[in-house]
Amino acid sequence: MANQSITAASLEEIKSLFSKGLSYETDNDQEALAYYTKASNHIESIDDTTQYVDQLRYMIFSKICKISIRHHVTKRAAMYVEKALQIANKLQKQVQIAECLDIQGEIKRLEGDYNDTSRDFSKSREIKISTDGGKGLNVINSYNNIGNVYLQQGKYDNALSMYDKSLKIELEALGHNHPSIAQTYHNMGNVYREQGKYDDTLLMYDKSLKIKLEALSHNHPSIATTYGNMGNIYREQGKYDDALSMYDKSLKIRLKALGHNHPSIASTYGNMGNVYRQQGKYDDALSMYDKSLKIQLEGLGHNHPSIATTCHNMGNVYLEQGKYDDALLMYDKSLKIQLETLDHNHSSIATTYGSMGNVYLQQGKYDDALSMYGKSLKIQLETLGHNHPSIATTYHNMGSVYLQQGKYDDALSMYDKSLKIQLEALGNNHPSIASTYHNMGNVYNKQGKYDDALSMYDKSLKIELEALGHNHPSIASTYHNMGNVYLQQGKYDDALSMYNKSLKIQLEALDHNHPSIAQTYHNMGNVYDEQGKYDDALLMYDKSLKIKLEALGHNHPSIATTYHNMGNVYREQGKYDDALSMYDKSLKIQLEALGHNHPSTAQTYHNMGNVYLQQGKYDDALSMYDKSFKIELEALGHNHPSTTNTYHNIGNVYLEQGKYDDALSMYDKSLKIELEALGHNHPSIATTYSNMGNVYDKQGKYDDALLMYDKSLKIQLEALGHNHPSIVQTYHNKGSVYLEQGKYDDALSMYGKSLKIELEALGHNHPSIASTYSNIGNVYLQQGKYDDVLSMYDKSLKIQLETLGHNHPSIASTYHNMGNVYLQQGKYDDALSMYDKSLKIQLEALGHNHPSIASTYHNMGNVYLQQGKYDDALSMYDKSLKIQLKAFGHNHPSITSTYGNMGNVYREQGKYDDAISMYDKSLKIQLEVLSHNHPSIAITYSNMRNVYLQQGKYDDALSMYDKSLKIQLESIGHNHSSIARTYSNMGNVYLQQGQQGNITPDLPNVLNLDHDDPGLEKQIPHDLIYPGMTPALAGYPSISIKCQRGQDYNLTLPKVPGLQLDVPAACITDEVIITVTCYYADPPYCRGLPILQNGDDGNHFVQLSPIVRLEPDGYQFVVDSTSQVLLQLPIPYVNQLTPDRDNEFDIPIKICCRSNDDEGWRLQSLQYQYVRDDNGSYCLRFPIQHFSEYVLYSYVKSTFTSIVTYFWPSYKQRIKAITFTSKMADINDTIQLKLILANKKEDQNVIIEDLNNEFIKTPLATFGLENVILENGHYKVTFKKRGFDCCNSDYCHRTVCINWNQNPNYHDIDYECKIINETTRVIAEIDLDPTDPQKDPSTRHCWIKKLSSSEPVSQQSSASPNPTPPVSSDYRQNEREISLDEGNKDDAEPCFYKIYEKIGGNWKVLARKLNVDHYKIKAIQRNNDDVNEQCIEMLYQYHQDQGSSFTKLKLIQALKESSLGQIAEQVENMSLN
Repeated sequence: MANQSITAASLEEIKSLFSKGLSYETDNDQEALAYYTKASNHIESIDDTTQYVDQLRYMIFSKICKISIRHHVTKRAAMYVEKALQIANKLQKQVQIAECLDIQGEIKRLEGDYNDTSRDFSKSREIKISTDGGKGLNVINSYNNIGNVYLQQGKYDNALSMYDKSLKIELEALGHNHPSIAQTYHNMGNVYREQGKYDDTLLMYDKSLKIKLEALSHNHPSIATTYGNMGNIYREQGKYDDALSMYDKSLKIRLKALGHNHPSIASTYGNMGNVYRQQGKYDDALSMYDKSLKIQLEGLGHNHPSIATTCHNMGNVYLEQGKYDDALLMYDKSLKIQLETLDHNHSSIATTYGSMGNVYLQQGKYDDALSMYGKSLKIQLETLGHNHPSIATTYHNMGSVYLQQGKYDDALSMYDKSLKIQLEALGNNHPSIASTYHNMGNVYNKQGKYDDALSMYDKSLKIELEALGHNHPSIASTYHNMGNVYLQQGKYDDALSMYNKSLKIQLEALDHNHPSIAQTYHNMGNVYDEQGKYDDALLMYDKSLKIKLEALGHNHPSIATTYHNMGNVYREQGKYDDALSMYDKSLKIQLEALGHNHPSTAQTYHNMGNVYLQQGKYDDALSMYDKSFKIELEALGHNHPSTTNTYHNIGNVYLEQGKYDDALSMYDKSLKIELEALGHNHPSIATTYSNMGNVYDKQGKYDDALLMYDKSLKIQLEALGHNHPSIVQTYHNKGSVYLEQGKYDDALSMYGKSLKIELEALGHNHPSIASTYSNIGNVYLQQGKYDDVLSMYDKSLKIQLETLGHNHPSIASTYHNMGNVYLQQGKYDDALSMYDKSLKIQLEALGHNHPSIASTYHNMGNVYLQQGKYDDALSMYDKSLKIQLKAFGHNHPSITSTYGNMGNVYREQGKYDDAISMYDKSLKIQLEVLSHNHPSIAITYSNMRNVYLQQGKYDDALSMYDKSLKIQLESIGHNHSSIARTYSNMGNVYLQQGQQGNITPDLPNVLNLDHDDPGLEKQIPHDLIYPGMTPALAGYPSISIKCQRGQDYNLTLPKVPGLQLDVPAACITDEVIITVTCYYADPPYCRGLPILQNGDDGNHFVQLSPIVRLEPDGYQFVVDSTSQVLLQLPIPYVNQLTPDRDNEFDIPIKICCRSNDDEGWRLQSLQYQYVRDDNGSYCLRFPIQHFSEYVLYSYVKSTFTSIVTYFWPSYKQRIKAITFTSKMADINDTIQLKLILANKKEDQNVIIEDLNNEFIKTPLATFGLENVILENGHYKVTFKKRGFDCCNSDYCHRTVCINWNQNPNYHDIDYECKIINETTRVIAEIDLDPTDPQKDPSTRHCWIKKLSSSEPVSQQSSASPNPTPPVSSDYRQNEREISLDEGNKDDAEPCFYKIYEKIGGNWKVLARKLNVDHYKIKAIQRNNDDVNEQCIEMLYQYHQDQGSSFTKLKLIQALKESSLGQIAEQVENMSLN
């Protein structure tokens, strides 16, 4: 339309349009905008520029700006404000210029350009100040506007400062009760609301309300608005009843003031709906939204933006209910209205696209979610610019999608984009920035980068504490997530501490039934679950469940999660039916709320599969995993980390089924995805390496297994720290490999590391600790330490009974293990009792077809086999086999073991063909499913060899030996006991075939080894040949094993390479405990000293092997042409004597033996055979017919003497320790403590005579070093203060040279000391550590203990074994001060030195009544010739073993049972002299 001059008519029309716009503006912005736009078009079509017309133009343009701003149409607003500003400048109206700047600032605020916003508002304020001196009411609006900007920037202190300036002006200009002041209070309340200072917020709102109530009528709509805002606060606090009360007040006012169909009433219904939504009362929420919608449809029509908002809110309800289709339907309705009524780039449309993206995110439809967020982002970038906080939110949401997809780098990229915008737009301390740091922490947590995660949470926390105060729910959320990290790290106490901090804030800030509190209880339950505190875990889950059911209803996905976790607890407790019931409840909710393809549904199928796996229902397990896998592939794609869990578990099934190649294939698929998605150091990758190691372990590829475990361990140590429970499992796995390899010390080391971490991280009663005790017990079982085994299993059992209840499969496993011990001990009834206990639990917990039940039947069959009940054994094996075939199919390794044992039964029955048939079945399966070098295959070859031997088919037997040996050498190395057993058995076959060594050559009778030779007795003192100590005390290698009829046995000593004893089954007629002990004692004739010189040739007898004691002494074997007991002794120094020869020696070998009770050695003419040990050193193997002591000698030239003596240990003596102190006048004086290491036979009076008169025999007794053999060499002596304190610290660690050859009497060590503790019983502990590398590395300990006798014995009473010196007056004067506390008055120890001489030769009777071990009694007899010394040694050794439990009452009872009633009565009355 062409420009035209204005007429009165046209001016009136423009004014009319403007007036109509004013009339509609209160209720209908869109109608008002239509009239203003028509007026604008009219007035812009004319060229009248009079001041009146320009003023009208300005008014029309400013109205269009304000409506556009209200509806976020910033482009239109910007266009019209530019026109308005031009007119204002033309008119030079400062007030209008300031108004335009305010409008312009508001536009920039909506666009997120807070810097420009602040500039515009500040310019406006300056204009207003210049026009009215800063005291006019116009400037109030500027302060409020600037305050609003600061509020949005999170600069809360600055915002309050602006509002405070506004308030001061208002109070001065308007008084205290003006509605404008109420609005300022309201604004200040909004700041406190953002800070989470809800009490301060309500205080401000209350001030605002009081003014309004006084200044306005009680039914004014403004009062309703304040009530509504107060309701909003109560809603955020979770005080839903209070919120509804406020909304109800607001509603009543509005109904009265505005009628029933006003849009404000619809808004109130909408707020009430929001409360019900947060309460989880979704039906009530929808009812409110429906009321709101009806009013809006009637009052605003079908296409009003308010209707879109209500539809949007209804969509939010459906989203929270998990009704995703309904949610999308509502969002779609909202979107259609918005697209029709608003500009297509309106921010509200972007919000709707964002909400639709949230639905797709929850559904796991990540591509659709990203598409929606992309649409939202496009609008926001176009309408709001690139730095608006809303754009940061969209980037944030896109990051959440990538997080769920496992695309962690992409997630961090999105969060980083969000962060940059927030930092620029909001400053460094805005809560939104805290939220972004928070989510970045979530990514790092998922990646296993726990330190980085905690760093992000800490950044978030600092901002929140500064911006929101200490009790804001957002801070609770941060504490919560920090707890999640600590939970992942296994730092359970730290996790609970964080959750408790979170809970404390939530209980104070929110209603007690708020879903956030439920989540905290839930996570606390997770901690207790990890700690094995299952009852506590269920208690927390139950608390969580009650809140959720009340707040969210019965079908919320969050409730499904709680049921899910309760199922996990029941699964870990072995309550599989309860677990499945919980998972089923969870699944029903998920299917209804989330649909059939949601990732959460996949997880439930996954866990149901885990239950079936633990029950041994492998087909059912695979079916569940398959369902889970299909959902994951559809929802998450092929490379999502969640799919790796399914690959893992399918691999676990294949592992249990013995399908090792399939298992490795699954783990490899998992590994590829993990490496791509998670990087190389994520804990999940460590788990995969561990699982691959498990496969190699099962296959017997131990080096490969250890390599995988080491890879896993390296990642875990780096990602999780040194004390995480996950590391425990890796140490466990390594320990298991070492156990299978026979490396028992290494195995115990691994289990020890595991136990240390568990005790620190999990406490003393966690099921994992029980498992570790069991594993330690397994090592002891292999070592034949049965008491130690049962002790470990008992520890395990106590923990399991306390934490898991009486019917958990783990308890069945422990009973099973205890049965294995009794089986090896030959306690068959006890073994069957344990297996029966195990079986009852297994049948109840696992059903009748679980593989564990097959294992129990199998072991019961082993018992019957040992008892010779062959039909019962076959019956048990058959039961086992049926279960295994059903559970595993026909090719599982477990089946091979059953076939093997059935073969053993047939072999014992003499049914050799049936036996070979069973072994052959076993072998075919093993060759098919295991590697060809698996140890199990070697065992099968060995079993077949046994049959061939019994059939006399020696060539076939040797062929089997050879196959077995090749496998063993490759799979378990050269030092495993099984290797030694195989060599021994092969030697046995060669002996049976007649392939024996040469008969010992005839030699001159240069030495009569008969015990009647008196010269020999002088050369071989009895107490030098016999250490007289139990092997454990003396430090000599020893092993004991209980041998059963019908089994082969091989005994080796790891510390003595080459030493071996082979006992075939046919040689044992009854049950016997066999002990092998190795001694390196070397009396003079063993040291190369000349005994007989044949002319001038200087020949010597030289010891070539250690002395080996075989017990029980004199035990006779059944020996025939096919079965012989073989002893192999190492002769490593033959290589030195004849270095250039191979199996040819020009030195004669002498095999000598003697009875343990006989002092004379006898020469044996035995067939022998040279063999090499694993190190290539020579050994001699020969048959024996009875147990005795054996040693190898040779008659050699003197030129070899230096070579031999260089290698063998030097001369040893049995010693005892004696202590002396200098006299003292006062207890505080420094005294000299003298420790004497003396020859056992040395007269104490001789030592006393050598000492200065200032020394006295201290009333102390020694234990630990008493009767120990010390060889020549340097020893590190460490003084550990107990009752004495060494004054000179340099003397606490000294080196003493022990040389019995130069000084055969004694060696003394001096300390300057003070008595520091008069109440202790142990005064000092002295360790003697050999420093020479060739010496026995065993540390010797000496405990210096106080004697009970307070009466010193005269020095002349040398008959007493422990004489005390003459008593000086100085000594008696201070006797009270230096007398130490006697300790427990009921202790038997004070009686020993009063009764031992009276007991005399009856001490052995007393020892048996005290249940002293037979071998200890025998050792004490060998150790001492005097019966009184034997008695006192027995009493003190028993007291050392029993401690304070050896009471006077126990001693009195034992004396009476030993027919020593008179002595018992004297002890009872304590009247002995």
